Order: sequence, then structure tokens, then C-alpha cells
Amino acid sequence: MTDIYITDTGFAPYVAASSTITLSLEEAPESYYETLRTIDEVLIPFATSADGRGFSIARALRHLGYEGRVIAVGALVSDQYRHARQSGCDGVLITKAQAAKMPESHWLQQAQRVETTYSTRIYA
Repeated sequence: MTDIYITDTGFAPYVAASSTITLSLEEAPESYYETLRTIDEVLIPFATSADGRGFSIARALRHLGYEGRVIAVGALVSDQYRHARQSGCDGVLITKAQAAKMPESHWLQQAQRVETTYSTRIYA
């Protein structure tokens, strides 16, 4: 199964960064503070599309000063792309099966609706 990485420019194959960590939704982002200093990429799992804790975690990571790549992974739908970007995620990682149900055009439509991203608000 190939994972598909979605950004504002559409679908691309996922290539992991040299150092990646998958966070637990049960742990406070602050508990990873020291580890994050040495990590290039953070994956935030979404077990269901109804669980928004991952968005809160992405926002908290950015407030902690994390500047690496943040990726929402799992059971997300295209309508949530805009919220993921505005929360601080750089993109979304889905499976081929998910992409078959929600083609690239659906995600790109949401990408066009991203008025501002977390980083543009912070670094403006």
C-alpha cells in the first residue's frame, strides 16, 4: 500500500523525512518538547474523521516553536484539509484506498479555500 501525501499542490508520493516521530493523541505535545528538537517530521494520527484532537496537537506543536514538517495521517476526509492546514499541518497523508474515494480534485478544491495557514499568521 502506497501512501499519498497531499499538499496545496495536490497528490505526491510520501517520502519520509530523515527523522520522524508519530505522536500519541493521549500524550500532551509538551511531553515531546525535548524530542522535537531533533525531529524533522511529526506524524499526527487520526483514527476517525470525527476526532479533532490531532488539529489541537498540530496547533500546540506550532505554539511550542516546532518548525519541522507536521503531517495529519489517517482517517481524514477532503473537507478537513483546510482545517488541517490552518491548524499547522503542512499536509495530509492518506492511503490509495482513501484517494480512490476522494480524488485529488476534491483535496485541491479545499486547498484553494485555505485563506491563511498557521505559519503565515505567525510569521506575518
